[in-house]
Amino acid sequence: MQYWTDDKLLQKVNQMRKRQKRRPAKTLGKVADDFFKKRIAKRHKRLQKISSAWSELLPQELQEHSCIEGLNRGTLKVLVDSQVHFAELDMLVRSGLADQILDMEPGLQAFSIKLFRGKWYHVDEEGNKIADW
Repeated sequence: MQYWTDDKLLQKVNQMRKRQKRRPAKTLGKVADDFFKKRIAKRHKRLQKISSAWSELLPQELQEHSCIEGLNRGTLKVLVDSQVHFAELDMLVRSGLADQILDMEPGLQAFSIKLFRGKWYHVDEEGNKIADW
Protein backbone atom coordinates (compact mmCIF):
# COMPACT_ATOMS: atom_id res chain seq x y z
CA MET A 1 0.00 0.00 0.00
CA GLN A 2 1.44 3.34 -1.03
CA TYR A 3 0.92 6.50 0.90
CA TRP A 4 0.76 10.10 -0.29
CA THR A 5 4.20 10.72 1.11
CA ASP A 6 5.81 9.27 -2.03
CA ASP A 7 6.97 12.34 -4.05
CA LYS A 8 6.95 10.57 -7.43
CA LEU A 9 3.38 9.39 -6.92
CA LEU A 10 2.30 12.88 -5.91
CA GLN A 11 3.93 14.36 -9.01
CA LYS A 12 2.24 11.79 -11.24
CA VAL A 13 -1.19 12.51 -9.73
CA ASN A 14 -0.57 16.25 -10.09
CA GLN A 15 0.38 15.87 -13.78
CA MET A 16 -2.73 13.76 -14.46
CA ARG A 17 -4.89 16.37 -12.80
CA LYS A 18 -3.35 19.15 -14.91
CA ARG A 19 -3.97 17.21 -18.14
CA GLN A 20 -7.67 16.84 -17.46
CA LYS A 21 -9.75 19.34 -19.39
CA ARG A 22 -11.93 21.36 -17.14
CA ARG A 23 -15.23 22.66 -18.30
CA PRO A 24 -15.67 26.33 -17.64
CA ALA A 25 -17.95 27.01 -14.72
CA LYS A 26 -21.43 28.20 -15.61
CA THR A 27 -22.32 31.62 -14.37
CA LEU A 28 -25.43 32.11 -12.30
CA GLY A 29 -26.95 34.12 -15.14
CA LYS A 30 -26.46 31.22 -17.57
CA VAL A 31 -27.98 28.73 -15.12
CA ALA A 32 -30.97 31.02 -14.53
CA ASP A 33 -31.41 31.57 -18.27
CA ASP A 34 -31.34 27.82 -18.97
CA PHE A 35 -33.86 27.20 -16.20
CA PHE A 36 -36.15 29.91 -17.57
CA LYS A 37 -36.01 28.51 -21.12
CA LYS A 38 -36.58 24.89 -20.07
CA ARG A 39 -39.19 25.33 -17.38
CA ILE A 40 -40.85 28.71 -17.14
CA ALA A 41 -41.07 29.85 -20.78
CA LYS A 42 -42.94 26.71 -21.91
CA ARG A 43 -45.39 26.93 -19.04
CA HIS A 44 -45.92 30.65 -19.61
CA LYS A 45 -46.61 30.12 -23.32
CA ARG A 46 -49.11 27.35 -22.57
CA LEU A 47 -50.89 29.46 -19.95
CA GLN A 48 -50.96 32.44 -22.29
CA LYS A 49 -52.74 30.38 -24.97
CA ILE A 50 -55.25 29.07 -22.44
CA SER A 51 -55.80 32.54 -21.04
CA SER A 52 -56.49 34.09 -24.43
CA ALA A 53 -58.99 31.35 -25.31
CA TRP A 54 -60.51 31.69 -21.83
CA SER A 55 -61.15 35.40 -22.33
CA GLU A 56 -62.72 34.80 -25.75
CA LEU A 57 -65.06 32.04 -24.57
CA LEU A 58 -66.22 33.43 -21.22
CA PRO A 59 -68.74 36.25 -20.87
CA GLN A 60 -67.28 39.46 -19.42
CA GLU A 61 -69.20 38.98 -16.16
CA LEU A 62 -67.55 35.61 -15.51
CA GLN A 63 -64.13 36.93 -16.49
CA GLU A 64 -64.40 39.63 -13.84
CA HIS A 65 -65.23 37.07 -11.14
CA SER A 66 -62.72 34.35 -12.04
CA CYS A 67 -58.96 34.10 -12.29
CA ILE A 68 -56.69 31.40 -13.72
CA GLU A 69 -54.27 30.56 -10.94
CA GLY A 70 -52.11 27.99 -12.69
CA LEU A 71 -51.73 24.78 -14.62
CA ASN A 72 -50.24 21.85 -12.76
CA ARG A 73 -50.10 18.22 -13.90
CA GLY A 74 -52.82 18.67 -16.47
CA THR A 75 -55.25 20.52 -14.21
CA LEU A 76 -56.10 24.17 -14.72
CA LYS A 77 -56.81 25.76 -11.33
CA VAL A 78 -59.34 28.61 -11.47
CA LEU A 79 -60.38 30.84 -8.57
CA VAL A 80 -63.96 32.12 -8.47
CA ASP A 81 -64.95 34.84 -5.99
CA SER A 82 -68.69 34.18 -5.48
CA GLN A 83 -70.98 31.18 -5.24
CA VAL A 84 -73.30 32.45 -7.99
CA HIS A 85 -70.46 32.83 -10.48
CA PHE A 86 -68.97 29.54 -9.31
CA ALA A 87 -72.22 27.75 -10.23
CA GLU A 88 -72.38 29.43 -13.66
CA LEU A 89 -68.76 28.64 -14.42
CA ASP A 90 -69.16 25.09 -13.16
CA MET A 91 -71.98 24.60 -15.64
CA LEU A 92 -69.72 25.83 -18.47
CA VAL A 93 -66.91 23.54 -17.34
CA ARG A 94 -69.24 20.54 -17.27
CA SER A 95 -70.50 21.38 -20.75
CA GLY A 96 -66.98 21.05 -22.19
CA LEU A 97 -65.17 24.37 -21.75
CA ALA A 98 -61.77 22.62 -21.74
CA ASP A 99 -62.56 20.95 -25.07
CA GLN A 100 -63.59 24.28 -26.56
CA ILE A 101 -60.27 25.79 -25.45
CA LEU A 102 -58.41 22.86 -27.01
CA ASP A 103 -60.33 23.37 -30.27
CA MET A 104 -59.26 27.04 -30.32
CA GLU A 105 -55.61 26.23 -29.51
CA PRO A 106 -54.84 22.89 -31.21
CA GLY A 107 -51.21 22.69 -30.00
CA LEU A 108 -52.22 22.33 -26.35
CA GLN A 109 -52.25 19.06 -24.45
CA ALA A 110 -55.51 17.92 -22.89
CA PHE A 111 -56.25 19.31 -19.44
CA SER A 112 -59.08 19.43 -16.93
CA ILE A 113 -60.47 22.48 -15.16
CA LYS A 114 -60.89 22.55 -11.38
CA LEU A 115 -62.73 25.44 -9.75
CA PHE A 116 -61.99 26.79 -6.28
CA ARG A 117 -63.70 29.44 -4.22
CA GLY A 118 -61.29 32.25 -3.41
CA LYS A 119 -60.09 35.77 -4.05
CA TRP A 120 -56.96 36.95 -5.80
CA TYR A 121 -57.54 40.60 -4.97
CA HIS A 122 -58.44 42.99 -2.20
CA VAL A 123 -60.86 45.90 -2.45
CA ASP A 124 -59.70 49.45 -1.69
CA GLU A 125 -61.82 52.19 -0.07
CA GLU A 126 -63.25 53.22 -3.44
CA GLY A 127 -64.42 49.69 -4.25
CA ASN A 128 -61.71 48.94 -6.83
CA LYS A 129 -60.24 45.44 -7.08
CA ILE A 130 -56.48 45.39 -6.61
CA ALA A 131 -54.60 42.17 -7.45
CA ASP A 132 -52.64 40.65 -4.56
CA TRP A 133 -49.68 39.65 -6.68
